[in-house]
Amino acid sequence: MPKEKLPSAKNWRERKIETWNATTFHEYLKHKHQERFSLSYRAGNIRGQNSQIKRLYEEIGKEATKEFIDLCFQTYKPRQGYNSLNFFYMIRSMNFLIPKAVDNIERKRKIAEMKQRQQQQEIQQPEVNKGEVENILKYWGIE
Repeated sequence: MPKEKLPSAKNWRERKIETWNATTFHEYLKHKHQERFSLSYRAGNIRGQNSQIKRLYEEIGKEATKEFIDLCFQTYKPRQGYNSLNFFYMIRSMNFLIPKAVDNIERKRKIAEMKQRQQQQEIQQPEVNKGEVENILKYWGIE
């Protein structure tokens, strides 16, 4: 059976995060930069930036890398003469956000697992008669 054809690497909106590569992250950075600063994203050395992006997502995962980028854009406060942000700056000067990004992703995973477990338990438990619940609530004076 042939593999499913993926959307273009530059089309980050249509790709699942698991299939993102450095080019996809670069396009995401361009979008976030335009959205936040209304300026075109500039990376002086795209090859170098893409190798840094790849190194990071191989180290902490793709979801955490995306979360790190989002946190950087949320945290960064432009100053006179420095009204933009690039990945080299994020890695060099905002790397203190990497543990927070990893923690956020872990927290989201745990919440999703708990919700899934809870849904499975609800499916396995028999339906409670609505009348029984109302009678119990009346008995205890809760209406």
